[in-house]
Amino acid sequence: MLKNSPLTRFRVVFVLALSLLGIDQLGAQVIGPGAARLPRRTVEVSPLFFGTNAEGRAVGSCLPMEITVGGAEPGRVRVGFFDSQVGGSGDMWQSAGWMAVVVAAQLTDFDPRTVQVSFDVQGRIDGPSAGGLMTVGVLAAARGDDVREDAAMTGTINPDGFIGPVGGIAHKIEGAAAAGKKLVLIPAGIRRDFDDNLERPVDLVEKGRSLGVEVRPVLDIYQAYKLLTGNELPRPGRADHPRVPAASNDLLSKRIANWVPLIQKGLQKYNTLPDHARSEFTNSFREEASKSVDLANGLNNEGRIAAAYSDVVWAAMNVYISLEAGRCVQSYNQGGYRGAVSRLRNNEWLELEIQRVAERFRDTEPTTLNQLAMYISACDAFFEAIAFQKLAQRDLASLPAEETEWATVRALDAAGWQIMAWTDCKVALDCLELVEEYEGTPIPDHTPVLEMATFYRRAADANLSAFDAIYVSNQAKRNGQTAEVFARELTTTDPYYALLTNAQTNVVPNLQTYFGDGPQLAYAYLASSLYIYSRSSMLIAKYYSLSAQLDEENQIVSVGRELTFSEWLEQSEQEAARNIALLEDNGVDITTCAQLYEMARVGSTRDLGDRLNALETYFYINVVTRVLRRVGRIPIAKQP
Repeated sequence: MLKNSPLTRFRVVFVLALSLLGIDQLGAQVIGPGAARLPRRTVEVSPLFFGTNAEGRAVGSCLPMEITVGGAEPGRVRVGFFDSQVGGSGDMWQSAGWMAVVVAAQLTDFDPRTVQVSFDVQGRIDGPSAGGLMTVGVLAAARGDDVREDAAMTGTINPDGFIGPVGGIAHKIEGAAAAGKKLVLIPAGIRRDFDDNLERPVDLVEKGRSLGVEVRPVLDIYQAYKLLTGNELPRPGRADHPRVPAASNDLLSKRIANWVPLIQKGLQKYNTLPDHARSEFTNSFREEASKSVDLANGLNNEGRIAAAYSDVVWAAMNVYISLEAGRCVQSYNQGGYRGAVSRLRNNEWLELEIQRVAERFRDTEPTTLNQLAMYISACDAFFEAIAFQKLAQRDLASLPAEETEWATVRALDAAGWQIMAWTDCKVALDCLELVEEYEGTPIPDHTPVLEMATFYRRAADANLSAFDAIYVSNQAKRNGQTAEVFARELTTTDPYYALLTNAQTNVVPNLQTYFGDGPQLAYAYLASSLYIYSRSSMLIAKYYSLSAQLDEENQIVSVGRELTFSEWLEQSEQEAARNIALLEDNGVDITTCAQLYEMARVGSTRDLGDRLNALETYFYINVVTRVLRRVGRIPIAKQP
């Protein structure tokens, strides 16, 4: 089960579960002069919806929505939703609003401390499909532009500004026509959509033409903004693939050299296990490791050191999973089920390793932008290590006294979680060593770290609520399960979701224990917010926008919108290159971001799991580069 899961190499998702009071108190340590008030301005936009009428027919509607930005005293992030009836806006709608605010703030230069946004809409609404339009509205209000009154739009919004697919577009076009709209923007890649009333797909452009509406597919927020306001949205210029400096490659090569003997040692120990401990199951991990070593050697010869490092880490993890699984089998043969469980529960070694890494974190403080980017990557690996450890503890605590088939599978999962935690600890140490060796542009004084953390945390919370409503609840109903039971199953098939749900309750509340009370804690809060935001966004993109297709074991075997997936990968890669180049053009050392870019670019050429990881990495790069731009106070360059 672990073998087939699309596991991330370096990152973890989780919620920053801290009170606003605690964040405000910590904020006094890192926040300097107050931000200026953003002038209050309101624009009206026209989101589209669809549902069923009393006769059971699908119908579309177009309701006016007012978006107001600014006007309140700065200092605390506030996003409000005004309803015309009790419970008018649901969790998915509010998630779309938060995502719109975050994306809009990333694409402009206003300070996160000035973010005061309200959405006022008539009627009962829910769903994420107005995210793109809401983003346009927030941007227009902040920039002083007007939105076309005769236009409407549907489509979700991704962290990198791309418009995601939605359902019911044929009926939404009908609703727009009935409201007198002349232009409807829809997500690119969806020329045909199913008409529930006709019970067949229809051509959306032709359907719009028959109703007197121009239907225009749009790929990203930049295209949508131009069509809806008539003005260009400033954007970093096109850029070539970023390159990792040779000196940085040399530093990373030294880390690869440390992993190679570790892998060899693990293989030697595995080969000394008795024959009964080396099964087809354990051998599958060893074979996966061998493939990764071969890939790493090829990448290393090509000079793609960052991608090679990723494969070497992957190889080490699989080698030691095979070894640990074999040792569990050996313990089983010697002491039965209880003997194998006793071995797994004797895991003080992992707790000591995590404490050792925590001490290193408390002794390391980033002072430059590039160090900050690498420090965040170190946090990511460490958070993942803690979350894997807690997952193992959960599974071991749930094991029954007597053997069952279910208990055996759960015990093997626990063994895998512990090895993954150990591997991530070593990755975190590598990253922290690089923090000390990297240089670059200093982090400015009075950087609003905690405000940015709060800003992204709020959007992440909204995303998680939306994902539960969009996917978990609906899938549970299809399977005849409760949402709680399906969510538990999903934690065994999707490690991202497992880490996210586990960390909400077990990891984040203890960050101060690991990072202490110094400035490192503020950066850890920021790192946690960025990752939960980008990863929760990827959950929605993967299961909703891309329509992930699952097998009987809830493993992702394909995506229903392959064309959209391919376009997103290509365009997100280009967006990441733009954002990295903007930093580099302003004198920022972009080593860490360029290394992640290289990993994603290589992963996008491999299997489905690697391609999904690549898209997630591009999401992350586009979020982090914009945070670094804001921290470094770098203005957005206009497109030539």
